[in-house]
Amino acid sequence: MEILRLVLLAAHFIGLALLVGTFLSNLRRNENWNMLAMVIGAAIQLLSGIGLYGMTMALGGDPNHMKLGIKGIVALLALVGAVIGLIQQRKLAAAGENQRPAKKFFHMAGGFATINVLLAVFWQ
Repeated sequence: MEILRLVLLAAHFIGLALLVGTFLSNLRRNENWNMLAMVIGAAIQLLSGIGLYGMTMALGGDPNHMKLGIKGIVALLALVGAVIGLIQQRKLAAAGENQRPAKKFFHMAGGFATINVLLAVFWQ
C-alpha cells in the first residue's frame, strides 16, 4: 500500500508541475497559452488528490476533512477554468479571432492552482 501512496504522491507533484509550471511560463503571453497541459495537470492533481485522500482513509489515518474538502473544491475550480479556457481558446483560434478573451480562464486555472499550493503549505 505504501508503494501505491508514493506513486499517487509522485503523480500529484507531476500534476502540480504541469499546472503551475505552465501557468508561470506562459504568464507574459497574450495568446497561444498551453491550456491542454493545464487541463492535464489539473486533472492529474484532482484525481491523485482524491486517491491520496482515499488511501489515508483506508489506512486508518486522520485527515483534516475541512482542509481537504476546500482543496478539492479549489482543484475542481482550477480544472473547470482550464477546460473552459481550452475550449474558448480553440474556438477563437478556429475563427481566426484574438484569443485574449480566453485569458481570464488561463488566470483562473493558474490562480486557483497557486492558491491550492498555498493552502497545502500553510494550513497544517
